[in-house]
Order: sequence, then structure tokens, then C-alpha cells
Amino acid sequence: MTASNLDTSTKSQAAIAAPSAGSDGKLGPTMRVRTFITSIIAISAMCTLSAAPAHADTTGACAGASLSQPFLPWHDPGYYRLAPGGAFESRRSGWSLDGETRLVGDNKPFTVNGAADERALYLGEYGSATSPSICLAAQDPTLRFFVRNTGSFLSALEISINFTDAFGTRQSLPITLVLSDADWQPTLPIPIALNLLSVPLLSDGSTDVSLVFTPVGPGGEWTIDDVYVDPFKTK
Repeated sequence: MTASNLDTSTKSQAAIAAPSAGSDGKLGPTMRVRTFITSIIAISAMCTLSAAPAHADTTGACAGASLSQPFLPWHDPGYYRLAPGGAFESRRSGWSLDGETRLVGDNKPFTVNGAADERALYLGEYGSATSPSICLAAQDPTLRFFVRNTGSFLSALEISINFTDAFGTRQSLPITLVLSDADWQPTLPIPIALNLLSVPLLSDGSTDVSLVFTPVGPGGEWTIDDVYVDPFKTK
């Protein structure tokens, strides 16, 4: 993918838009409003990296996370790790919920994290959800999750990361906008290129960030489920 350079004095977002996959693994009809991802970062080159077995543990800076292939039905063979509390099956998930955000029995129809899963996270029009601290490394470039919006197509879902900069100041940086229709569907992989986002890294190349999900625009009825991070080095 390629992206145009925009003015960094505002909340810049590169002009990248691509439809997400439907439940059958194919792109939806062009006449329907499907999920699009607008990202401020594009990965210009992809490395060839070794594969890991399903449910293997990652190694390196953010070791110890169990890996799986949740998006294999959508032709994505990548190995992902579930974000802390990212299945939203417990009220004690560690996520910070604001506004009208709450757990609901509106689970996606796909069996991904577990057949017993029955809840999702409703954001509505004015809600917001912030994840617990997540260890990311320079090799962890992508985020992916399931989403639906049963409200207005004028509403988008903004994804931001919160982090502490080199001066100890807490910062928030938007990385993507997602548009969706009323059908549950996975987003396309969303880049989180820490080394390109001026996020300070530790000596082992890792850092702790939080993910923030916030509807923007009028009339949205947003629900998300199963938030995953892709450890790039394990592909």
C-alpha cells in the first residue's frame, strides 16, 4: 500500500482506503458500505520471517503471549495474540470504559477465540474504550479486530494509541479510522509502526501502549469484539 504525506501539524491521516473481508473471505459488493481502513502509516516493504506453530509462544521483547490464527478463514495466515481482555467476556477485563460503553450479548457469529464466547463491547455513538497496557515491539506492526456499526454511515471509529514519550508525558496518537456497516466483519490489518510514530522504545525494542477506540461523527452504533495484535516476526 502507498500513502500520501499529509500536514503533521494536524491529526494527519494518509489516504488509504480498502474494503474488509466478509464472512466468506471475499470482498463485499461495491454498492454496499463495507469496512474501510484509513491509516496514517503504510508499510512499504514486507520482510520474510519464519513461521511459528499455532498457539506457540512469542519470543523476544514481548515474550510469553499465546499465538493463534484467528483470521485464517479470511485468507490471513498470520499468527496473532489476543490483546489483554480483548475477547470482552469478563467485566474484569482491565479495559477502561467511558460514556455508554458496556458489554452486550451481541457476539460476532464467527467462532474465533472460543465457541463459548457470547459477549462483545458496545461503544454506541458516544462511548470510548481504552485497553490495558499492551507490550508492543517494532516487530508488532498490525492490529485487527471484529466490528459492526448498525447506525449512521456518517460515523467512523477512531483508533488511537496512548503512550508515554521520552519526556515522561502521556501522549495520544490517532492511527486509523474504520468505517463499517451493520454486518459483523473483520477489519483489514491496521499498521502500528512504532518506529515511524515517534514512540520511544526500550533497549530491547519494546514499549507499552494502550489502544483507544472512540466513535466519531453523528449517529454511530458501534460494537467491537476480539481485538488481536499480530507479532510480525512470527509469520
